[in-house]
Formats: sequence, structure tokens, C-alpha cells
Amino acid sequence: MQRLGLFDLIPKEGLVPQVVKFLEDQITYPGVKNWPEIISYLDSVLDEETELVSRNTVIKWHKLLQNLFTQPPTEGTVAKFAEGLGTKDDVIKPAIEMVGEIKKNKEAMRLIEITQEKLFE
Repeated sequence: MQRLGLFDLIPKEGLVPQVVKFLEDQITYPGVKNWPEIISYLDSVLDEETELVSRNTVIKWHKLLQNLFTQPPTEGTVAKFAEGLGTKDDVIKPAIEMVGEIKKNKEAMRLIEITQEKLFE
């Protein structure tokens, strides 16, 4: 997406990582066909995952991811995921609004479509 210039269409107001992640999730989700399998991997905690954080933290992270992966990303699912990470509403709402603005931009949507095609050729 960066090579195609999509990031140039995103305002640089501190929300770029959140906005890009939401766009990436929306682009890649439909192309992944084995979500149930991926979700089931998160039923287990690997020993190396608990080397730096507690087992409960890993379990919480896995549950957040499982909930996120059960359906295509929407404003609601992304907001719930971000809230689960401790992201404040004053960051979540503007990021989601920015995604909405980007979706109104025909050039941005053209670049997103190209990205989808290249990812899943």
C-alpha cells in the first residue's frame, strides 16, 4: 500500500497506525479462507509466549484476536478490539471516521483494490 501511494492520502495526525491497520484488515480479511483454523490456533498458549508476559495476558490477547477474527472487520468489531487493548474512545472514533473519509476518496479505493488483487493473486 505504501508503494502505491495510499499512505500519502492519509492525514498525518497521529492516527496513521490505527487507520492503516483498519484498512489492512479490511483488505486482507476476505482473501483469507481458513479463519476457523487460525482462530483455533489461538486456543493454545505456547511456552515462548509467556516468557515476557503472564499467561493471563496471553490468554486475554488470544481472546481479543479470536473475537476480532470471527467476522469481517467493521467499525464495531475494530472499536471493541481497540477498547480491549485499552485504546481510548477519543482515539478510536477519529480513526474510524478517518477510514470513512478515505473510503470516500476514489483514488484511495482504487489503490486499495489494486492492493487486494496483488495480495491474493
